[in-house]
Amino acid sequence: MDKKKVDSLSKTTSEKRDELFSWFTSQGDVIRIAAVQEQGELAFRHKDEYQKAYRAEFYYAMLVRAVAKLRWIESSHAQKAALADEEAHELTARRRERFKNKAAARRHKPSPKKEVIRVRFFEEIKQLRGEGFSWRQITEFLKEYRKAVFGWSYLKTTYEALEKERAMEVEA
Repeated sequence: MDKKKVDSLSKTTSEKRDELFSWFTSQGDVIRIAAVQEQGELAFRHKDEYQKAYRAEFYYAMLVRAVAKLRWIESSHAQKAALADEEAHELTARRRERFKNKAAARRHKPSPKKEVIRVRFFEEIKQLRGEGFSWRQITEFLKEYRKAVFGWSYLKTTYEALEKERAMEVEA
């Protein structure tokens, strides 16, 4: 690899590239995809600088430039620097996409109390409700005879949600 060629094409130093790629590796897929897309656009715009003998250096330098541009855009908003309208829209779109991906990636962790109600007490609560017990009476019953403590409103809400889940399972 010809480092001087990379330096001139990317307009950076080795230290700057290390810093950029350190930032780049901490980013998610949204930024990584945007960097590859920007790399392609930069390669097309600078095709007059392309030399077949330095193909790898050229594309690496374009990636460095793309990462530098994305980092500048990401950090400029925080520094209140002026962004072009197009860059601001791209930044906002990438941030929305990143937020969606984070929200989708979060693992849903079920409530332990809800699982206890589902597994151990659902049928008993159903039977007690059928006999006309109020929610407060059911919580007192479970507390006294099953050593399980729940708030009556939580018990009601959870039971109704579980009842809907079961109804949907039967329909499916």
